[in-house]
Amino acid sequence: MRVKDIMGAVRKAGYKTNSKDFYGVVATAVREGGFRKLSRGVYTLEAPKKPARKAARKTAKKKATPKAKE
Repeated sequence: MRVKDIMGAVRKAGYKTNSKDFYGVVATAVREGGFRKLSRGVYTLEAPKKPARKAARKTAKKKATPKAKE
């Protein structure tokens, strides 16, 4: 799909936005996550990658323990 096609599908699915540059928002999201570039301007959705168990636990542990202030 092209970015314009993705925009249309997102809006058709019921997403409402007040963004003046929704194309830019969608294009940034496509470049930064979850999509793979097939050719110039054409992207496909990739299956989400499962995080490694150790890395997920480590991240959760860091978030759960606040740092003590001295």
